[in-house]
Amino acid sequence: MKPYDLHNHTSLSPDGAISGEELIDLAVKNGVKGLGICDHDTFPDESLYEYANKKGLRLALGIEFSCDKAHIIGYNMKIKKEDKEFIEKRRNKMKESYVSVSKKLVDGLKKDGIDITYSEVEKFYNKKNPQKLFVLKYLAEKLKLFPSWAEARKHFQDKTYYVKDGQDVAKLPPVKIIKLIHDAGGFAIWAHPFMTPEPTRKEYFKLFQENGIDAIEASYAYHENGYNGTESNEELEKGIRKKLEKMQIPISGGSDSHFPLKTYANLKPIMPGDFGITQRELEDINVIFKKE
Repeated sequence: MKPYDLHNHTSLSPDGAISGEELIDLAVKNGVKGLGICDHDTFPDESLYEYANKKGLRLALGIEFSCDKAHIIGYNMKIKKEDKEFIEKRRNKMKESYVSVSKKLVDGLKKDGIDITYSEVEKFYNKKNPQKLFVLKYLAEKLKLFPSWAEARKHFQDKTYYVKDGQDVAKLPPVKIIKLIHDAGGFAIWAHPFMTPEPTRKEYFKLFQENGIDAIEASYAYHENGYNGTESNEELEKGIRKKLEKMQIPISGGSDSHFPLKTYANLKPIMPGDFGITQRELEDINVIFKKE
């Protein structure tokens, strides 16, 4: 268990399932000392600061921005009005895209003989406007057609009706988001760098360093989140740590928990604290937490 897990999601994310309070309770139960919640492209629930304080947990709240071939997490931000309006407007576009992509998948499944409706998925998971992840979960958990949603994804990902979430929303330039985070007095972290394909990844290491990225994730559940390379999570972490030490960039890390949705091969949910950083490593990025 890692005491500081700085990458987690709640139901505010389109692919999340539990409340912030439930996530905090789970983290405390697992012995996590510091938790980062960074829901996708949306503003955090700042009432969670008080709840976490009562539970004796240090809490960092932020946003995971979906950028062009990278995700950038911004923590401890005081966002300007014009940037808030920009983020909210884009978030609404993303929501529309998630619904459109999900419904396209449902329509495609019908043509392949799997007759389900979008409203059935909504009702089964008690989640309004669920993204395609929940359609895949429905195939596995309700219809028992696959052992897991991940296996369902593998089966359908080459179909023409299986498309990426947010595909019709313009991708954000990551450097622009790093600047937005810094303008808000926040701390910018490049999440899961090996999810960025080469040669872009190599370019981004240099580009982000030049533009003041504050930390980069080293500890992360790569294979559980769709990484197709041959290296193990441990090998990837070792390589990233070595690179960041040479670049003199601080290390971050987190489980990317979407409890209970994202799972290991044995279908055990990824838990807060499964990935993250140590107390010593936290000293270099301690500013992600709101001053008490």
